[in-house]
Amino acid sequence: MEKELKFRRATVNEGELISEIKTRSYRDEKERFKPKVDKIPKWFYSEWYIDIPENIRLINEYDVYLLLVEDVIIGTFWVIDIDIDTIELEDFCILPEYQGFGYGFKALSMMEELYAEKKKWELSTPFYSVRNQYLYEKYGYKKVGTRSEETVILYEKVV
Repeated sequence: MEKELKFRRATVNEGELISEIKTRSYRDEKERFKPKVDKIPKWFYSEWYIDIPENIRLINEYDVYLLLVEDVIIGTFWVIDIDIDTIELEDFCILPEYQGFGYGFKALSMMEELYAEKKKWELSTPFYSVRNQYLYEKYGYKKVGTRSEETVILYEKVV
């Protein structure tokens, strides 16, 4: 039996929890998919996601969500309302032990349902995030460019 995925809005009291989720997820990804290139960008070593006050600011200013399976928090994401038709997905993280079970694909579908009025979704992911790229492309996102000296891949999806 498939376990039900849900999400709910985060509260300001959960800034530290969100920081923990991001830290575990990003560190795991960096370790498993460390780029095999001569020149690793400086931002690769930055751990901006640890910043609890920044996560609290995001909760206060944007729609920040927690992903849950059977009332266990397994991930987080937040969105930026760009304009009447466009929304941007940010910091979509699922804890490493919950990856590979289809929760990412299901979460993307649920996000589109929640923001059904939006016709265009945008997101970006690091060049070494091979699994994220696979997920986004499988879900219908198209690569539309890069930034930061081609180390960040830009995606969009028109629904």
